[in-house]
Amino acid sequence: MIDVEHLTAHLIEPALWRMEERCKPGRKFYSLSAIRMIGRIAAQESDRGTYWRQLGNGPALGLLQIEPATCQDVWRHVIGKHDDIEAVVRSVLPNGFDYMHADSDEHLVFNVRYNIMIGRLCLWRHREPLPAYDDIDGQFDYYKKYFNSHAGHATLESWRKKNPYPVGKAA
Repeated sequence: MIDVEHLTAHLIEPALWRMEERCKPGRKFYSLSAIRMIGRIAAQESDRGTYWRQLGNGPALGLLQIEPATCQDVWRHVIGKHDDIEAVVRSVLPNGFDYMHADSDEHLVFNVRYNIMIGRLCLWRHREPLPAYDDIDGQFDYYKKYFNSHAGHATLESWRKKNPYPVGKAA
């Protein structure tokens, strides 16, 4: 399990900030709500980096347990439609990267910055704003609606229990 301060300061914040500063003005990728949401998803999905492949031979991969089909959908419907977003995502990938190539899924496992960017884009593509950073239950509802699905195994109880951030504090 990755320490929450290290996860936030050295993985989540730099990935989201890179997206924010390199994309067109007005695209909101970096915010305390986004940082907390990604951190909570990491806690829920991979136990903050304990599991890099879905248990039980499922398809989900990496810190945020993103399924390859979801990643391909993000490439087709988000990244492929916005040159600035494509440029920033490609900036963390090797030259010639092809998201449809069989080996591309491995980048979701060993390229944490890429995994976080894809996860953020999974949320960003929905026009409903992220709930406030301290609205744990609201963030859970958003996560279930746009990331995990109501058929997923996550529960509000497990979301609250695994929440890595102090309740009621912005720092």
